[in-house]
Amino acid sequence: ADWDRVFVAAGNRVDVLINNAGGGLKVAPLTDYSDEEIIQSIAINLTGALLGCRRAAAVMIPQKSGLIINISSVCAHYGWPGFAVYTAAKAGLDKMSRALYTELRPHNVRVTVVTPSWGDTNFNVAAGLPPPTADLAAQMMSSDQMGDLIVQLCEFHDHLVFPEIMVQPVVQEINPF
Repeated sequence: ADWDRVFVAAGNRVDVLINNAGGGLKVAPLTDYSDEEIIQSIAINLTGALLGCRRAAAVMIPQKSGLIINISSVCAHYGWPGFAVYTAAKAGLDKMSRALYTELRPHNVRVTVVTPSWGDTNFNVAAGLPPPTADLAAQMMSSDQMGDLIVQLCEFHDHLVFPEIMVQPVVQEINPF
């Protein structure tokens, strides 16, 4: 219903959809999740984006233009203990974005998945993890930096597309990368 209200308000034209909703509800072994927590995490991190993309595509295909940006997570590519549910949802978002790119490209609709790593967000607090130190937070991607990246993607030449952009702080080591 929320998506329907958004697209009714948008009218007959949608140039950009940015799916940035998501969250780490919990970081714990899979066996510590209830069925409801799994369903909620998948809904927040994957299902909502699918519903928005379906509606945006229905508008963008006939107008022969548009840009869909889905914000994923480095967890879509790597696995860490306690992240199974979040990883599954973000990997689904990543793969859905790639499939949607191939589906919409013939209609001149671009799809990009932005895959950030550490960001200075409330993820840790929401997931019940300790917050990063001030020194580390200062080296993470800020919300302003993410916003700058998204604006640059939106303003880039509409005959070119970045199917995926992965961003991570230099200080973050991922082994194996």
